[in-house]
Amino acid sequence: MIGEKPVLVAPPAKIEYDAEAARIYGEQMYWEDYYERNSDDSSGARRKKTARPAAGQPGQSPPQVPGPTQVLDDDVIFDSGITDEDVPF
Repeated sequence: MIGEKPVLVAPPAKIEYDAEAARIYGEQMYWEDYYERNSDDSSGARRKKTARPAAGQPGQSPPQVPGPTQVLDDDVIFDSGITDEDVPF
């Protein structure tokens, strides 16, 4: 048409490959997919921890575990039969 300027079309932009951006994007996609797959996970790792009653009868305290035994003698004989005399140093 007379008096109209032709529509200028911009040349396509050159796209440069950025390896770091591609790695970050891939990692984001991986974690989004991971969380989506595991969102309805019913394993114990995702469950809220609740207090459980102690084993045994209600109101009964758990069994007491004896503490460490103090050794006062250097000539202790172990279950394997080794004594201080068996050690060369």
